[in-house]
Amino acid sequence: MEPSDEAASAQFVYAYYLPAYGALAQHQGATVWPHKIGMTTVSVKDRIASQVGTALPEHPVVVLAHEAEDAALLEAAVHSILELRGQRISGAPGSEWFSTNADEVRAIIDWCIAGVRVTPA
Repeated sequence: MEPSDEAASAQFVYAYYLPAYGALAQHQGATVWPHKIGMTTVSVKDRIASQVGTALPEHPVVVLAHEAEDAALLEAAVHSILELRGQRISGAPGSEWFSTNADEVRAIIDWCIAGVRVTPA
C-alpha cells in the first residue's frame, strides 16, 4: 500500500474540550467536564476545524486521537459505555458530548481493544 493510500484510509476516534470548560472544572475542583467524542476518516485536525469554524471564541483542546481499524464501531462502544454511566450531556448540540476526561476515555478505549485478538494468517 502506498503511503498516501494509508493516510486516505486512516480512521480515528478523537476527543476534545473547550478551554473555558476545562478552566471552570479546575476552578471547581471537578475531574470531569464536557468533552466531544467523535470519529473521522479524515485528519482529526481537519474534522475538528470543520465543526468549529468561526462559531467558537476559542480553539478546542484535542486530548485524544486514536487510530482504529473500525473507528465507527469503537466510537459507538465509547459512547455506549459513557451513556450507561449517565455521562451523556443532554441538551448539547449533537449527541457526542459527555462529562468525562481524557484518562477515562483512554481507559475505555484500552478496555475495548484489549479483548481484540488478531489471529496470524
